[in-house]
Amino acid sequence: MFYLPIQILLLPLQQNLIIMIENIEFETKGQCQSEIRLQHSTGEVTTLLFNSIFPMRAQEYYVKAINALLKKRPAISPNDDLFGIFTGLFTRYSLERPLGVGTSKIEERVRIGNRIRTIREEKHLDAKTLSMLTGIDAANLCRIEQGKQSAGIDVLSKIANAMGYKLDFVEL
Repeated sequence: MFYLPIQILLLPLQQNLIIMIENIEFETKGQCQSEIRLQHSTGEVTTLLFNSIFPMRAQEYYVKAINALLKKRPAISPNDDLFGIFTGLFTRYSLERPLGVGTSKIEERVRIGNRIRTIREEKHLDAKTLSMLTGIDAANLCRIEQGKQSAGIDVLSKIANAMGYKLDFVEL
């Protein structure tokens, strides 16, 4: 198996736009896939996956298309139908359409991690003790508290239970 080295290129957006997208990154993924990552002002990252490396060769055209979209819809956010929006946009500009579009909720991970740390400190537990109580590696627990690692329901339940809490849904 042969893999190409990962190539990342950051391209600036027009600075005079009031936008929800702050940055665009292009990256190759192996021999025949690439990604365009859009950094939102909310901290979320939308990834557009392509089944070729064409976007790497046509970066300036993708940036122009995205800038045109942002002029028309400056308040675009991860809550919009981004797959439909970008598929239509790139079709109008005769560019390859994404295979898929997904948004990671970085701000949610950070919020939950901060809440775990706050409760742990209120309970006068150090991270090592919580790690032993839950059976979760201390390094993983640290990454969860920093919002750098996503945690599934089982892991969050272990953490909550060890501190005398339970998981629940609350109304926004």
